Amino acid sequence: MKIDTSFDFRRDAGGRDPDAYSATLRSYHRHLVRWRKSCLEVQQTDVAHRKPVKFNPTIETIDQINRDAI
Repeated sequence: MKIDTSFDFRRDAGGRDPDAYSATLRSYHRHLVRWRKSCLEVQQTDVAHRKPVKFNPTIETIDQINRDAI
């Protein structure tokens, strides 16, 4: 679905509150909610398959982190 960012939702709502009366805004919202849920599902699946990594910094690593923070 392509979202038209220049669309006037006020006109679609007939002068009333676009959040309550714009069918196009509701449609876009439903689409974005589904898209967000699918992104979260992929992200959770990806994280679930990763093995924990132990962080064991060396003196050089700590020095580099400190220099980057400045």
